[in-house]
Amino acid sequence: MSFLKYSLCFCVVCLFSLTYSQSTFYKVYSGLGYDIGEGIAELPDSSFVVTGSSTSWEGSSQVYFMKIDSVGTRQWTKHYGGPESDGASRVLFNEDIGLYAIGYTNSIGLGDYNGLVIKTDENGNEEWQKIYGQSSAWEFLNDAVFAADSSIVMVGESQSLIHGDKDVYMVRIKSDGDTLWTKTISNPGPDYATSITVVQDSLFIIGGSFYCADSLAQKGFVMKMNSDGSILWKDTVGNYSGDYTIEDLSVSTDKINVVGARILSESNHDSYLLKLDFDGAIVFEQTENDPNGESDVIMDEIVFVENLNVNVLGFRVVNAFTLQDNYDANVAYFNESSLSWLNNFTSINYLGLDEVNHLVPTSDGGFISVGQTTYPLCGGSNIFVLKAGPSGSLPNTGEYYTIDTLVKLNENEHLSQIRMYPNPSLGNLAFDYESGAELELFLYNSRGVLVYNKQIRSGEIHDISRLPRGFYFAELNGEVFKLIRL
Repeated sequence: MSFLKYSLCFCVVCLFSLTYSQSTFYKVYSGLGYDIGEGIAELPDSSFVVTGSSTSWEGSSQVYFMKIDSVGTRQWTKHYGGPESDGASRVLFNEDIGLYAIGYTNSIGLGDYNGLVIKTDENGNEEWQKIYGQSSAWEFLNDAVFAADSSIVMVGESQSLIHGDKDVYMVRIKSDGDTLWTKTISNPGPDYATSITVVQDSLFIIGGSFYCADSLAQKGFVMKMNSDGSILWKDTVGNYSGDYTIEDLSVSTDKINVVGARILSESNHDSYLLKLDFDGAIVFEQTENDPNGESDVIMDEIVFVENLNVNVLGFRVVNAFTLQDNYDANVAYFNESSLSWLNNFTSINYLGLDEVNHLVPTSDGGFISVGQTTYPLCGGSNIFVLKAGPSGSLPNTGEYYTIDTLVKLNENEHLSQIRMYPNPSLGNLAFDYESGAELELFLYNSRGVLVYNKQIRSGEIHDISRLPRGFYFAELNGEVFKLIRL
């Protein structure tokens, strides 16, 4: 019986709760448009910098850096780019050098889209930006890591404007942005790299997808490369027939852990897990057995947490227990030896697409993740950050939350704290806030339909027992809270 078929049972999600300290939090950040969290890096003071793309500056998408402190409070946000579409997939930090945003641009460059690197100091002040690619192709950089000498190795894809095929695209640059080498890998079909990690000091493991002409199928690949760009070994992976993609990989104590999906159709994927040794030999391989298409699962991200000797996976799922027709995001612990589910997870489920885009271990022995949620009441898509503690504790994302402003401070009347209770609710609901003002309360169901509207005061108890059981969103004084009605 697949764990994914039953892991999101509504009652379990609603009642799942763990004791956690300030090292554990879950927050959502929203601006004026579509905001996506793609990458995150920790700074020496245990604060974090988030990057991605945002349309909250009243134009096309921009690259942004958002700094948050150790408990998720936003410190500052800065944006970069030109008049067209720009975005970042990763942020890298070096204490002696500063911050790098790795992504794409069609505001500047040689073609419609080119790879983009933006360099700033630790405070987000831009120092330079450079593009990578050629005029006859579109280039996108999907992942990047520092090499031992502080150079940067970046991987992604290059799509020819002549024949339309995608090729694996890799670039190594100096810390000042100058190119050391560029490499493409081409097959007669779509090829791309999604992820890269460092292994054995000066070697790199890269994952992605190749088109295999002999089987007329898209297969996942994992390969090992040295710092000069030479391929040491390459595995084509996927133990069933059909198309596969590798979404992410990480290195544990002495193994390479890989996640992805078998692609049956645009709306039907089976989860895929793989473990290799450092010579490329397969230790473990598993494709979810789901012949009836009862669930649609894509394994997106993986990271090894050394303190707990476990792997953390971020994955998307649609099944009988998800609340909407789009993907819900999940963050869960898996053991190291066999990549088995450990029944310790949390779920992020809003009206539209929810997705984990990056997982990173933290200096306190826990981990942090960043991604996107989608809910129309909050401007479209929003950035989420989820921090787990060193004991393995996870935040309860089913509890209410406040959406923090991405672009600027909330211009509504400032109330130092609004508390919604009880949550989950059996039929009564109240709000406490430090004001005698009468505020207007809006309750929306999971489809965004207004189901309750009333002027309220602090401490008043309101009867919502007529509302069906499920998830709701409460909006009060410009802040949005997630409510569970039991």
